[in-house]
Amino acid sequence: YQREYEKSIKKIIDDREKFLAQLKKIKMLKIYEGKANFIFCKIINDRINSKQLRNKLFREYNILIKDCSNKTSLNDKFIRISVRKPAENEILINALKEIERDIGE
Repeated sequence: YQREYEKSIKKIIDDREKFLAQLKKIKMLKIYEGKANFIFCKIINDRINSKQLRNKLFREYNILIKDCSNKTSLNDKFIRISVRKPAENEILINALKEIERDIGE
Protein backbone atom coordinates (compact mmCIF):
# COMPACT_ATOMS: atom_id res chain seq x y z
CA TYR A 1 0.00 0.00 0.00
CA GLN A 2 3.03 2.28 0.15
CA ARG A 3 2.60 3.53 -3.42
CA GLU A 4 -1.09 4.35 -2.90
CA TYR A 5 -0.30 6.06 0.40
CA GLU A 6 2.40 8.24 -1.17
CA LYS A 7 0.13 9.07 -4.10
CA SER A 8 -2.65 10.07 -1.69
CA ILE A 9 -0.32 12.28 0.35
CA LYS A 10 0.94 14.00 -2.80
CA LYS A 11 -2.64 14.70 -3.93
CA ILE A 12 -3.55 16.19 -0.54
CA ILE A 13 -0.48 18.44 -0.63
CA ASP A 14 -1.19 19.50 -4.22
CA ASP A 15 -4.85 20.24 -3.42
CA ARG A 16 -3.82 22.31 -0.39
CA GLU A 17 -1.32 24.30 -2.46
CA LYS A 18 -3.96 25.04 -5.12
CA PHE A 19 -6.40 26.16 -2.41
CA LEU A 20 -3.73 28.36 -0.85
CA ALA A 21 -2.97 29.97 -4.22
CA GLN A 22 -6.66 30.77 -4.70
CA LEU A 23 -6.97 32.21 -1.18
CA LYS A 24 -4.01 34.50 -1.84
CA LYS A 25 -6.05 36.13 -4.62
CA ILE A 26 -8.68 37.26 -2.11
CA LYS A 27 -7.55 40.83 -1.42
CA MET A 28 -9.39 41.18 1.88
CA LEU A 29 -7.31 38.36 3.43
CA LYS A 30 -3.70 38.12 4.51
CA ILE A 31 -2.73 34.46 4.42
CA TYR A 32 -0.35 32.88 6.93
CA GLU A 33 1.21 29.79 5.41
CA GLY A 34 1.75 26.59 7.34
CA LYS A 35 1.60 22.83 6.96
CA ALA A 36 -1.57 22.05 8.95
CA ASN A 37 -4.98 21.04 7.61
CA PHE A 38 -6.18 24.61 8.11
CA ILE A 39 -5.10 28.05 6.94
CA PHE A 40 -4.84 30.99 9.30
CA CYS A 41 -5.91 34.35 7.85
CA LYS A 42 -6.22 37.98 8.85
CA ILE A 43 -9.03 40.10 7.42
CA ILE A 44 -7.43 43.31 6.18
CA ASN A 45 -10.64 45.00 5.03
CA ASP A 46 -12.05 47.44 7.61
CA ARG A 47 -15.62 46.86 6.43
CA ILE A 48 -15.95 43.37 7.91
CA ASN A 49 -14.64 41.50 10.93
CA SER A 50 -14.22 37.82 11.74
CA LYS A 51 -17.64 37.38 13.37
CA GLN A 52 -19.42 39.14 10.52
CA LEU A 53 -17.59 37.07 7.91
CA ARG A 54 -18.24 33.83 9.80
CA ASN A 55 -21.93 34.65 10.15
CA LYS A 56 -22.32 35.73 6.53
CA LEU A 57 -20.62 32.59 5.20
CA PHE A 58 -22.77 30.40 7.41
CA ARG A 59 -26.12 32.12 6.81
CA GLU A 60 -25.80 32.79 3.09
CA TYR A 61 -23.54 29.97 1.89
CA ASN A 62 -23.84 27.24 4.55
CA ILE A 63 -20.06 27.39 5.07
CA LEU A 64 -18.50 27.31 8.52
CA ILE A 65 -15.15 28.92 9.30
CA LYS A 66 -13.50 29.48 12.68
CA ASP A 67 -13.70 32.96 14.19
CA CYS A 68 -10.46 33.37 16.17
CA SER A 69 -11.32 36.67 17.88
CA ASN A 70 -11.58 34.93 21.26
CA LYS A 71 -8.04 33.52 21.09
CA THR A 72 -5.32 35.05 23.25
CA SER A 73 -3.47 37.92 21.54
CA LEU A 74 -5.76 37.94 18.51
CA ASN A 75 -8.47 40.43 17.64
CA ASP A 76 -11.66 40.41 15.58
CA LYS A 77 -9.78 40.20 12.29
CA PHE A 78 -8.50 36.61 12.49
CA ILE A 79 -10.08 33.46 11.05
CA ARG A 80 -9.11 29.86 10.46
CA ILE A 81 -10.20 28.02 7.32
CA SER A 82 -10.12 24.24 7.07
CA VAL A 83 -8.63 22.64 3.99
CA ARG A 84 -11.35 20.45 2.53
CA LYS A 85 -11.98 18.57 -0.70
CA PRO A 86 -11.26 20.61 -3.86
CA ALA A 87 -14.95 21.07 -4.71
CA GLU A 88 -15.70 22.38 -1.21
CA ASN A 89 -12.65 24.65 -1.31
CA GLU A 90 -13.87 26.08 -4.61
CA ILE A 91 -17.29 26.85 -3.11
CA LEU A 92 -15.60 28.77 -0.29
CA ILE A 93 -13.34 30.68 -2.70
CA ASN A 94 -16.35 31.72 -4.79
CA ALA A 95 -18.25 32.81 -1.67
CA LEU A 96 -15.29 34.89 -0.48
CA LYS A 97 -15.01 36.53 -3.91
CA GLU A 98 -18.70 37.47 -3.81
CA ILE A 99 -18.43 38.87 -0.29
CA GLU A 100 -15.32 40.83 -1.21
CA ARG A 101 -17.08 42.25 -4.26
CA ASP A 102 -20.14 43.17 -2.16
CA ILE A 103 -18.27 44.97 0.61
CA GLY A 104 -15.68 46.67 -1.60
CA GLU A 105 -12.07 47.36 -0.74
